[in-house]
Amino acid sequence: MGKIIGLFIVLSLILLSCEANKSNVKVEFDQEAFIAHRQKWQQANVNNYKYQLIAYDNKEKKEYSAIITVENGIYKENSLTSDDFNINDFLNFSTIDKIYNWLESTYNENDIFRFTKIGAYVTNIYVEYDEINHIPVIINYKIKAPFFIDINGIDYFKINNFEKDE
Repeated sequence: MGKIIGLFIVLSLILLSCEANKSNVKVEFDQEAFIAHRQKWQQANVNNYKYQLIAYDNKEKKEYSAIITVENGIYKENSLTSDDFNINDFLNFSTIDKIYNWLESTYNENDIFRFTKIGAYVTNIYVEYDEINHIPVIINYKIKAPFFIDINGIDYFKINNFEKDE
């Protein structure tokens, strides 16, 4: 009985220390590059465009893909290139502006998909940019979670074949 109580106390302390350390988490993110590319994207004032969004689920080894069409800065439609792609699962990626907003909120809140409520949090957001159009073309983020939490989901996004409609 004493061993069970001792184990319970140790586990409680571990969980409490994880909770206490969350507020001290520093997310690795190149904020200067983010701000510079976002400003250039906004200054270009591109409102009509399309791109291929590819989302990878590295755990399930699955790829989701669609061609996203944006008119007047608003998501219009997608042409599926994967049978099981559902844009509702990727609304944060339905326009370039929404992608930038998602990156900013993920960095600022350190609370992607509200994982922090279960003890998991973002530690790194890696972004590569198209130097001509100033859009994110690769987004990859890392999540730290306690050993007993299995985090499933997409953690790698790629944008291909960006085309402006003049």
